[in-house]
Amino acid sequence: MQRFLNILTQNNYKYDYKVLNAKNFGVPQNAIVLFC
Repeated sequence: MQRFLNILTQNNYKYDYKVLNAKNFGVPQNAIVLFC
């Protein structure tokens, strides 16, 4: 998760809302894989 947070920081949090939505659907791991 920390690695993904670092990526969010590097991209000025462009994906922040996408991650929150993914967590709401119970697939945070899938979201992490997409961006890592």
